[in-house]
Amino acid sequence: MVSLERIRELIQDGRFEDVYRLLAGDSSLSENEEAARLLGLACLRMGKYSEAADCYELVCKNSNNSEDWFQLAMARLMADDVVHGVVALEEAKRRFTKGKMTVPMMLFHAIGALLDRGLWDAAKRYLEELAGVYMQIGRTDDASLFAQGVPFFGWFVNAVIRAYKGSFSEKAGVVWLKSLAPRLDEEGQRKVAAAIRLLSAGQNRKTE
Repeated sequence: MVSLERIRELIQDGRFEDVYRLLAGDSSLSENEEAARLLGLACLRMGKYSEAADCYELVCKNSNNSEDWFQLAMARLMADDVVHGVVALEEAKRRFTKGKMTVPMMLFHAIGALLDRGLWDAAKRYLEELAGVYMQIGRTDDASLFAQGVPFFGWFVNAVIRAYKGSFSEKAGVVWLKSLAPRLDEEGQRKVAAAIRLLSAGQNRKTE
C-alpha cells in the first residue's frame, strides 16, 4: 500500500480518482482504519456513496469519533439508505465531544441531504429537533449562532419552506411555524412571519 502521507497529499490536491485507484480493493483496508477513512472521503467527493459507506463501516467498527459516524451517516443518506443513515446519525450525535462538528451542524448537513432526495418527513423530524436548539438559545442573529456552531436561522427557515412545500403540506407548516414564533427573538419572529406568508401564498394558490 502506498504511504498514507502520499494519500493525504493527493486528497489535499483534490486528486480523488488517484486515491481511489491506489486504495480501492486493497485487502488491508479492513486492518487500516486511516486508509479506509481516506478512501471513504475520496469516494464521497467522487459521488461513490455506497462505496464510501462501506469504507466508513470499516472505520466505525473501532471508532468512537463522532465525525467518523457522521461521515457514515452522510454516505448512507446520499446512497438513499435512509434507515441506516439515520441510525448512524444518531450514533454520531451520541458520541459528540467538544471540539468536533456540533450536533446542530450535523443536522444541517443531514437535512440538506434529505431535502435533496425529497425525503420530506425525515427532514421535518430533524428540522423539529433543530428548532428546539434555536428556542433554547433564544437568539437568532448570525453572530450568536455562528459562535455556538449553529446553522444560520435564515437557512433553517428556507429549509422549512422547502420541506413543507415539497410535501404539499403548507398548512401544517404554517401551523407549526406559528407555534414556534412566540419563543423566538424579534429577528426570528420576522423571518418566521415571512416564511408563513410564503407558505400561505402557496396554500392559497392550490385552493383557487
